[in-house]
Amino acid sequence: MQTLRETRISFREATMSNIRVIGVAALSLMAMAGYPASAQEKLVGTYGEARTVLAFKVSDAALQKFIPAGWQSSPFSSGPSAGANVIVTLVDQLVVQGPDGKPQDTIRVAALVLPAKKMGTDATVPMVFGGFSSNASYVPGAYGTFELAKATVERKVRTEPDGKSSADESWDFKADNGASILVQLQFVHAPTARSKAETHVYSAKIPDFYRIYRVEQALEWCEALRRGWIGCRNLRSRLPARALLNSSTAQRNW
Repeated sequence: MQTLRETRISFREATMSNIRVIGVAALSLMAMAGYPASAQEKLVGTYGEARTVLAFKVSDAALQKFIPAGWQSSPFSSGPSAGANVIVTLVDQLVVQGPDGKPQDTIRVAALVLPAKKMGTDATVPMVFGGFSSNASYVPGAYGTFELAKATVERKVRTEPDGKSSADESWDFKADNGASILVQLQFVHAPTARSKAETHVYSAKIPDFYRIYRVEQALEWCEALRRGWIGCRNLRSRLPARALLNSSTAQRNW
């Protein structure tokens, strides 16, 4: 029988920003840090995904216990997420192709990520330190941090006669051991910006490991001060201490 030790981190401080990533086509490759990527890359798959990304500022003391030795927290210094030190990335895979081009099962993921940098360096990178996956084949996953959970995703979009569009989203992850994440959002759609990016995503459990994501994406920054109203109606989460978040709630209208 597993004993769940609890760590509390309040999400009442602030939700810094909400990013919608739509129509994502991501090429994911794997490499080991310290070696030339070109010599070590291995194609993992090609994905089409819809993502919702939430940025938060939480207690530095509570976050520190999830940061591996030789690394440090590196909160965002600019942009709509300035000051945020934790990212909750919600992923709804729409299409997945394996390295051989054959279709694979889609999954839902709730990833807990912190912006971090290796001591003595200047580069800030995303580091996965916990989360849920809806498919056992991705547990604990490449980053060694995910738990299995039943996932329910609901998305409703309303477009008015004048063309304005708003959305309701619900992301509900429930594990058999009682751990869970529930996020409910309302927001007004904003103009999207198409871009390409390459990101190296690290693991807090295996800090010398990272994956390379080469992405074409359409980004939508839902920022209420400039683009209307966003409401995070409810953010509740309950996980073991090793994966952060426990019985935290957030409710805020901007």
